[in-house]
Amino acid sequence: MHWLYENDSGLEQPYDTSFSSLIDAYTFKANINDSLFRQINLIRKIGNTGAHGKKVSSDSVLISVKALHAFSAFLAKYYGEDIYEIGVFDEALVSTGDEEKLFKQQLQLLQEKLATQEEKSKNL
Repeated sequence: MHWLYENDSGLEQPYDTSFSSLIDAYTFKANINDSLFRQINLIRKIGNTGAHGKKVSSDSVLISVKALHAFSAFLAKYYGEDIYEIGVFDEALVSTGDEEKLFKQQLQLLQEKLATQEEKSKNL
């Protein structure tokens, strides 16, 4: 948000430069539609929940990531130097955590193999 205010002369930075104040500023809200504002505000609310030590559900995290995708598409479209075709958010690209479990299992198997090989080397 700070980058936007520093690089867009049409945005008037409020006295309070907290994220909440920056997104609530009239000059910012006047340049985005209501739907995008609600998505940015959701990012703020869910982020605050996690930042203050409360558990954030995986569904809430996914909602935040989708909202961040929409905001990033807005930034690319209106502030990017090149023209980008931003596709719709693809949930299939989001990690479910299963990959990490599989990686840990594979790592454990490799460690056990290595330990077995080291033991065999000692006995030679």
